[in-house]
Amino acid sequence: MKILKYKLWILLVCLGQFGIQSCQKGNLDEAFVDFARLSFNRFNNIYVDSIAVNGKGLEEIPGYYLYLFDRNKDSIDLTLFYENKTKSIKSRVPNSKMNTFYVYYNNPLENKIVISKDHPLPKEEVDKDSYKTKIVNLNKRISPNDEPIHLALYAFKEPYQVGVDPYEPPYLKPAVDTIFNINNQIPDEYKQLKYVPQGYMYRIGKILKANKEELKIDGKNVYVYLSNTGSLSVLCIKDSDFTDLDFNDPNFSLFTDGGIAITAEIFWNR
Repeated sequence: MKILKYKLWILLVCLGQFGIQSCQKGNLDEAFVDFARLSFNRFNNIYVDSIAVNGKGLEEIPGYYLYLFDRNKDSIDLTLFYENKTKSIKSRVPNSKMNTFYVYYNNPLENKIVISKDHPLPKEEVDKDSYKTKIVNLNKRISPNDEPIHLALYAFKEPYQVGVDPYEPPYLKPAVDTIFNINNQIPDEYKQLKYVPQGYMYRIGKILKANKEELKIDGKNVYVYLSNTGSLSVLCIKDSDFTDLDFNDPNFSLFTDGGIAITAEIFWNR
């Protein structure tokens, strides 16, 4: 059944491209059926169950949707249904032949869905072998009352060859940089960092309290692993589980100082 529907949609695309000529009237303008294509780039694990354009539900062709294109209208009503169709969001969006929309949460704190033609992270210049990141902290064990924190960053031993060179925990040496005043809001400015050298998994930092003293949980130092996918990113420290394993150690050993760590997960990236 799905194969037949797919073939039908392909036929409709062809008809939309070349038009349908009326045998009785011979009038191309009146008989022409035109289609527009609509697709989504989704962030934040948002799964769209179904969509409607101008109140008419559409079936997904793998990767995109088609709807009847009215060249006399400059916008359409686009409705997205999500969370097993228990929720929906309606937005007036531009109407064109080829439509690609970004679907994402407006920020980590509110989680309101946004439908936009624009990527949530505008393009920005980044130095070679580097990426830029912003960090948001929502973890209540780290900041019970939303207190700001700092993140002391460490440098890795270079060059380093896994299985040949002994692993040296970077957090046992002095920090080389700091990201200041991380709170529950997306900061205005990026922090530019070098990509993790080959052989290591994550950039790592130690959490400091607002007064720059080490933050402790159950008497243990607290570290943060920074994901570094893409050249621009917003990372979020959520209320997720801590680990006592050093993921940069090829043997995944315990932190030498008895510390624990949490991963700052990707919220947006490009």
